[in-house]
Amino acid sequence: MPHNIIKPSRLSQLAALCILLLTSTVLAKALPQEPQPSEPQAQHQNQESPDKGTTATYAQQQQQQLLLQLLRDRFLRTVAHDSTLTGHGTAASPLGVAVPLVVSGDVDYIVGPPGTVPFGTPGVIVGFNTNQGRAAGVYGSAEFIGVRGFGSVIGVLGEGRPDTGVVGRGGLTGVLGSSSGGNAGEFDGNVRITGTLTKAGGSFKIDHPLDPERKYLSHSFVESPDMKNIYDGVAVLDAEGGAVVQLPDYFAALNKDFRYQLTAIGAPGPSLYIAEKVTGNRFKVAGGAPGMEVSWQVTGIRQDAWANAHRIQVEENKPEKERKHYLHPELFGESEEMSVQWAIHPELMKQMKEEAVKESAAPQPK
Repeated sequence: MPHNIIKPSRLSQLAALCILLLTSTVLAKALPQEPQPSEPQAQHQNQESPDKGTTATYAQQQQQQLLLQLLRDRFLRTVAHDSTLTGHGTAASPLGVAVPLVVSGDVDYIVGPPGTVPFGTPGVIVGFNTNQGRAAGVYGSAEFIGVRGFGSVIGVLGEGRPDTGVVGRGGLTGVLGSSSGGNAGEFDGNVRITGTLTKAGGSFKIDHPLDPERKYLSHSFVESPDMKNIYDGVAVLDAEGGAVVQLPDYFAALNKDFRYQLTAIGAPGPSLYIAEKVTGNRFKVAGGAPGMEVSWQVTGIRQDAWANAHRIQVEENKPEKERKHYLHPELFGESEEMSVQWAIHPELMKQMKEEAVKESAAPQPK
């Protein structure tokens, strides 16, 4: 079936109609209800020539009459077809047209209700919904992909005022990001995760303190099979060669299974020992020389409610669907089709690969 294409000039008219329709509930009440002429009178008026003495053109007068009528009717009842739009019309709301409907044009402005015009350069299709309830400006539903966007810079942009820009919900995956060469996801700002973060590796990356203009500096995370917290410091021993180390007041409530390390600084301390284990969020060191500095470290394993309910399973069998597939198949000499993503999302990954091949084969703009 051939695509139905709306040209830019037609698009502007349709966009104006749609925007006005969304606010029709308020405006229609404010409009004066003019008496409707009989059919012969209406036909006669339509055949009258434009009044050249007015500033509005004949086409503008006709458009204003159409908009007023649409506002009084509260919704668009029919669609008229010409050479720029083919398909079937509908006498009901919502409006039905033949699919697929492709809208194209070069739009550099839009008009909408105050506060509803999105940031940046607007797109060809703009959806407004003035309903104060949980209604959508643009909604898509399908067995496979509900809403899809392509762009040379941004495929899909979501902006929330003042709340959330993009929300993803799924029975399997809420939001899936994939990239053949760059980052599958990029966040410019703080990120909050209320569940478990699973990764192959991690680090911090900053501008190098000694050469911030030309270098980066990265450090890997310190990891453990346990949910382990680390506390350390330096204690100065008293006249008896001992010290009491005070820990945070939440230490014992948060941690269990404590481990200790002591290191003498400046001189040997072969007799250093833990004189008293953690009690009341403190422990005691003894066996050193008066005034000696001692570096200490204590670790504990989390025992808070969330940690107790979500212990990390260090070793686990792969689910049946993921067996013979890899998180990183290229490291084992396997093709990308042997990745776990292909096992979980086979149709989506197949379609994404086909489109990537088409895009690479398409002639590049000069």
